[in-house]
Amino acid sequence: MKRAYIRCNSGHYYSGSPDCPLDSWSSPQSHEFARAVEQLSQDGQEVSIQRLKDLGLSDEALRRVIVIEFGSEKSVFTCLVPEGYVLEDGRYVPITKAGWDFI
Repeated sequence: MKRAYIRCNSGHYYSGSPDCPLDSWSSPQSHEFARAVEQLSQDGQEVSIQRLKDLGLSDEALRRVIVIEFGSEKSVFTCLVPEGYVLEDGRYVPITKAGWDFI
């Protein structure tokens, strides 16, 4: 089972709504994302970055999207709150210092 998430300006990743469940953040891109994910669901298609692109999701929205594949429906969650990121060079960066590419 796959689920798509969009990142809000606080760094939270969430799905199921255009509004972040933790701080109510939303944007035109989060609304665009929610509509695209709903369209895929209505069409019976599994979510993927490519399918979101095919539906015309903007590059600005796609920069905030991740897709996670779960081994079981029981392990799916609605929101993920990272404390920070380990970057490709091995450095840990707290979310508060991660920069605009990550928040």
